[in-house]
Parts: sequence; structure tokens; C-alpha cells
Amino acid sequence: MYKALLCGVILVLYTVFFGILWLNDPFIQACSTLAILALYLFRLGFRSLLGQIRLLLPFLITLTAIYSLFIILGISPEGSPALAYWLSYGLPRILLLLNSILLFRYLLSYIRFEDFRHLSIHRLKYVILGRILYHAAFHSYPMLNEWQRLIPSEQIPQKGLKYNFNRALCSSLALALYVLGEANSKGEMIDNRILHCYREQK
Repeated sequence: MYKALLCGVILVLYTVFFGILWLNDPFIQACSTLAILALYLFRLGFRSLLGQIRLLLPFLITLTAIYSLFIILGISPEGSPALAYWLSYGLPRILLLLNSILLFRYLLSYIRFEDFRHLSIHRLKYVILGRILYHAAFHSYPMLNEWQRLIPSEQIPQKGLKYNFNRALCSSLALALYVLGEANSKGEMIDNRILHCYREQK
């Protein structure tokens, strides 16, 4: 539990400093990216890092495309230069998304399921469900993309920002619906097994 609490404190501090106080500082966000990448590579290796980036790539590309469109159209608040504004606004947020996921995955590597076995079964079930949903989210995304490519309309060669944006949005919505469905079904299965197979000691 101490490791879990420590990881939680680190995530809270990271959110406060990098997600609020230093959110709009591209230099600090870039330095944090380099630091997190180095820690991740040292702990989990290049292959794991490449897999995480491949999963995050559609979301990063979508954000980059949206900010690039604003720059091309010259959209910016109060008539400020679009390029300077969206670089200072968008780049830190893209890096923050990447950094947050990689940091979470890095900290999670220090926590083992055995660390929670002393919890009561009614609390442990949330740990079990969270672990199931985490693996479902990260391992099902390539499968969902493959299923999406089997749709007849998706097999027609198409290009353009609108098509890529809609495709990334559909993939994200499909992943969200899949995880919600897994949470509902797996949560009911866990509750059912606790009810019929577990007798809590008094």
C-alpha cells in the first residue's frame, strides 16, 4: 500500500505542477518529456515505449491536426499571431498528454497485484476490475482498429484531414464503449463470484 500511496502522491504533484502551474511553459513540458522518456526506457525498455507511443499516436495526431488547422486558418484569440499562439498553447498540451500516460505506466510498473492482497475482498474487487480494464484498454485498441478497417466504407481509399479526424474519433469512441461494456460485465461477474464463492470472516 505504501508504494501505491507514494505513486498516487507523485501523480497528484505532477498534475498540480505540470498540469496547472507550468501548463503553458513549453520548455518545462519538453524537459519533463525528456526526463519521463529516460525513466521509462530505463525501467521498461524501448519495446514497451514504442508500444505505448503507437497506442497514443492517433490521439496525438488528432490534437496536432486540430491545432495545425487553426494555424492554417489564422484563428487565434484577440488577433494574436496564430502560429505563435497555438504553438505556445497546443504543444504543452500534446506533451502533457504523452507525459501523463507514460508517467502513469512507469509508476504502475512498481505496483504488483500482490501488494493489495491484504485488502478486504470488497475493496480488492476494485483493484481487480481496474487491472482488467487497464489491460482491456491497452490491448484491445489494435483489435478495434482492425475491425474498423473491415467496414466496407473504410476499404475505399480516402485521404484528408476530415477523414483522418473522423476515423480517430470513431476509434476513440469504440474504445470508450468497449471499456464501459467490459466494466459493466466484469463488475457483475466479480460481484457474483464474491456473493456465491466467498465467505468473509467475521
